[in-house]
Amino acid sequence: MSQNHTKLMWNENFYPWIDTRLSEEELIFLNHAISEENKENISKSLAGNISKSEQIKDKDDWLWNTVFKHITEKMFYRDWDTYYKYHIIQEDPLPKFEMPGLWVNYQKQHEFNPIHAHTGLFSFVIFVKIPTHWKEQHALPFSVESNTPVASDFQFVWSRKNEQDCCTHSFSLSPEDEGRVLFFPAGLHHQVHPFYGTEEERITVSGNIDFLFYPPAYAQPELYIYKREEGDTETAKETQEIARLKTKKREEEYGGKKREEEEKRRKKARDRQGKE
Repeated sequence: MSQNHTKLMWNENFYPWIDTRLSEEELIFLNHAISEENKENISKSLAGNISKSEQIKDKDDWLWNTVFKHITEKMFYRDWDTYYKYHIIQEDPLPKFEMPGLWVNYQKQHEFNPIHAHTGLFSFVIFVKIPTHWKEQHALPFSVESNTPVASDFQFVWSRKNEQDCCTHSFSLSPEDEGRVLFFPAGLHHQVHPFYGTEEERITVSGNIDFLFYPPAYAQPELYIYKREEGDTETAKETQEIARLKTKKREEEYGGKKREEEEKRRKKARDRQGKE
């Protein structure tokens, strides 16, 4: 990824996001993943009021290692206190991250994605195919007379602390944005407005980033917010216990995978010795 295209955006000390682009090689890899057959339809698990969303695979974690591992660390360590804790005084082991979810969205004209947020630590959207130009969309009769033309826009939505007003930041999209990546905190709400006047689909890829293991500080309920089901009355103590159990489960799964990999490595070594 060409770092000269990467910039960190701040909104009055509230939510940052990283605005960057995929290289040609990275975009080719992504399009190949999208073109794979027999993908699982996961539309019912997502907020989008769109035609279809399908889970895709990051083969050999190539996209994670090539693109998103670097961006994740850049975002996570943007705060000096966090950087100081892990890299200067080394109070805790460095956290490990993973990309557990990756999916492709197919959006047709008139369809939309309502205001929503994601689970996990960070999320992203990649604009793969944009069949319309924002100038034409904003010039449509019902949009051109508005003081807030947003037809076809992607939009972040948030509120400032102790204020009632809702803030927004829109990204007006065109084919020139194909390959563009927006990387943001998973709790930052966002929405996608409908586009009009074409039978072509808009294609985007989204994903979530989370801790592989939860660092001790992030297991505290006041620092790490868990998605709660409607009507849930769990206490702060119960929330902390959920964090502990979730961390234990991931550590067991990770340890099991490492043991399997080590056993495979030893078996290969034994097989080679047997042939010599």
